[in-house]
Amino acid sequence: MLARLKDTVWRTAFARWPPLHDTREGYTLLLPVPADLPVFLRLALANAAAQDRDGRVETLVIPDVPSAAFTLAYEEASARLDAGPLRLVELRLAARAIQRLAGNQAGSNHFLQVHAGTAAATTTHVLLHDADLFIEDPGFMARHYRRCADEGLACLGVSPAWDDWLREHGFGHVVATWELMMDTRWAREFAPWQHRNHRARLDGEEHAFDLTLYPQALTAPERCALHDATASLEHFNYVLGIYRKFQHARGAPFEDNGFQLLLIRLLSDALESAPGYVPTVAELARGIEDGRAPVVYASEAAHQYPKFRRKLERVLAGPLFGEDARRTIEGALAPFKRAFA
Repeated sequence: MLARLKDTVWRTAFARWPPLHDTREGYTLLLPVPADLPVFLRLALANAAAQDRDGRVETLVIPDVPSAAFTLAYEEASARLDAGPLRLVELRLAARAIQRLAGNQAGSNHFLQVHAGTAAATTTHVLLHDADLFIEDPGFMARHYRRCADEGLACLGVSPAWDDWLREHGFGHVVATWELMMDTRWAREFAPWQHRNHRARLDGEEHAFDLTLYPQALTAPERCALHDATASLEHFNYVLGIYRKFQHARGAPFEDNGFQLLLIRLLSDALESAPGYVPTVAELARGIEDGRAPVVYASEAAHQYPKFRRKLERVLAGPLFGEDARRTIEGALAPFKRAFA
């Protein structure tokens, strides 16, 4: 009953979109970022600044929690990085209230940010950028938009949706949300709550759908497509979700087998940015042998570490990091190399 009541609140609060009058041809880049991890604001803007701006009308920065500290970080980062026309979009009071009701969960926060950005966009298309993704090809975003517009697609993704249930039930056309280019008019054909991660009935079964996946499943397969660009992308996956779960653990030993918390700390230290609630590298390394440390590593970590290192090395070799940052990160990794390499 409580779950149904919460679902009713979401449906009521996000029943319709605000009016959209004149749309401009082109796309709006949406940057949902965690307000308490400013390093990802800096990296997201750096990614945007490195991209060819053809087709991009505006970039919207959407923090999950509005604050004076984040506004200052936004002003400093936007002055340092030339990413083109920028606008700060904050969650409205009603959205903030629902955010608290939902327990500040990463999935709910992401929906609220994507909704706020899509509602504020004035272009024919929007691009959802993940804060933990790095792009090597400077022409990726421009080509991504051009294909979506030229082929009249509703959604153009870079990876199939992770959900095997969709493929098993004939919805294999659904694409993942990360680096998803959407036709704004298509998004508005559905109520905002339908894009939210929620449970719904489809093909005679009830299923939990991730962000945007339910509307895509209801869309003609030929209107959703894949852009094979993964060779130029490096995505760490689940970084912010793991970070929020670590916060909710409230000091109990937390397994970081994918090294997402370590990544946050490494990037923050190397770029001289506030690391949020992530312990120091020394504290993170203590968990290699001490099962009572705030962050610990199970046997799975030994299998995940080589993959993590390959991703990190590729990112560090790119243009976003200088030699000093690379040396800082390499030095900090020494105990993890000894334990897991």
